[in-house]
Amino acid sequence: RVRSMAEYHEQVTVFFADIVGFTAISQSLTAPEVMIMLNDLFTRLDTATDDWCIYKVETIGDAYMCAAGLNLKGAIKKGDCDGQACPRFWAQSMLGFAREAVEMCGEVLVPRQNTPVQIRIGVHTGDVTTGVVGHKMPRFCLFGDTVNVASRMESTGKAGHIQASEATRDLLPQEDWVATGGVEVKGKGTMETFLLSAKKTVAAE
Repeated sequence: RVRSMAEYHEQVTVFFADIVGFTAISQSLTAPEVMIMLNDLFTRLDTATDDWCIYKVETIGDAYMCAAGLNLKGAIKKGDCDGQACPRFWAQSMLGFAREAVEMCGEVLVPRQNTPVQIRIGVHTGDVTTGVVGHKMPRFCLFGDTVNVASRMESTGKAGHIQASEATRDLLPQEDWVATGGVEVKGKGTMETFLLSAKKTVAAE
């Protein structure tokens, strides 16, 4: 079963987001308040994934992970290039989703503080392997260096902004990227990265 479900996907754009200051926020709230806040935010993101044809992978604590361009059955409804997913199309779709995600945070308030939730987002484009592992609560997972780099784009990012790797930026050179001067990535040294604010959303066609 594991072998039959394993697949290799080229040029997938992976997205990570987390809530800025979540540890401090959660310590000041009750468990129900934390869960209601997370459910409000993640439910909005779930709905937006449908609008942008994004595949939600999982949530881990306050982190949200999804991917665009996975060559799954029924997934190539848009951005079809000779039966294969088009990296540029899916990177653009993910960017549209990321912008909307930042904007939606303004509608989700931190309980008691009544201030908008802030998130930071990281995206990276590269190859991934997918599959299902384990027999207890098995789930669909993404593996590979691309996932690690996307996670690092998020963890070194800036509140209210989208941080992208050079690979993703090169697929979308028309955007108003601002070079960061590079960030340190474990096992890779300094990587060139680029920031984008959430000011413009272009719907996927």
